[in-house]
Amino acid sequence: MKNGTSPVFLAIIPAEAPLPLMRVPPRVTESALRDQLAREGLHPTRWSNGPGAVYATHDHPYRKVLMVAEGSITFTIDGGKRVVSMKAGDRLTLPPHTAHRALVGPDGVVCLEAHGTMVHG
Repeated sequence: MKNGTSPVFLAIIPAEAPLPLMRVPPRVTESALRDQLAREGLHPTRWSNGPGAVYATHDHPYRKVLMVAEGSITFTIDGGKRVVSMKAGDRLTLPPHTAHRALVGPDGVVCLEAHGTMVHG
């Protein structure tokens, strides 16, 4: 990689496919994660929450791309059919209208989130 940066892996998510959880090296910085999303044509926003914060079950009419920059968060997807625990450097892509809820880990969480309809292959 150029300039000593670590690679960031992409996920391809057809609506009927299992949701992949991509692990990337822990040395990846928030800036590198933001740059990766920008190279995909996505415009991430940064959000954070404190330990134990709960997001009730909801869905979105758009594809949601989420990357954890710091801390941890656990998503419960499709009514409990899947549980995805994420830590710094992890990425999750949710297809439109995928019901999910979340619980922030003990150290809080900082995430980069982008929305879109593009699927990269």
